[in-house]
Amino acid sequence: MISSRKSRGRPSATTTIDDGRNRQINLNYALAPTLAIHRQQLMLQVSILSQDGPVIARLAGLVSLEAWDQALRELNAAISGSRSDRLLVDLGGLVGWLGVPERKAVGALMATHLAQMRKVALVIQAEKITGVVQAEAQKGGLDLRLFSSRDDAMSWVVS
Repeated sequence: MISSRKSRGRPSATTTIDDGRNRQINLNYALAPTLAIHRQQLMLQVSILSQDGPVIARLAGLVSLEAWDQALRELNAAISGSRSDRLLVDLGGLVGWLGVPERKAVGALMATHLAQMRKVALVIQAEKITGVVQAEAQKGGLDLRLFSSRDDAMSWVVS
């Protein structure tokens, strides 16, 4: 049995789950008080870590196609004045998975928004590397590769 109730005061809710063995588990979680805050929580955070040598950036947050589009627009704006034509992006802070159609769309978005880059290396967990994003970005003309090792990514992007 699962029951939910909203709490008073701070916007939050409690969900009680009866595990079938006469034990109850209470889960408390915050509710977004406005759509703007909820929308902000769904966006990826873009950080530029270095512009010496290749540009090094980090993306973190919950993945969605909308979040990727916004993050790539922000990344494009942040690197548009860079002297480097090489980019390394750390994606270790991403949460979630996208389906194949969405991954294809992300590859196409990367080709569009990062077109000024000669080489783009993405660092992500090995189990998330499927080749879909890379193939789509390369089809769009972007020399992009995915790596599970930051050292390997850096070696390739500066070569």
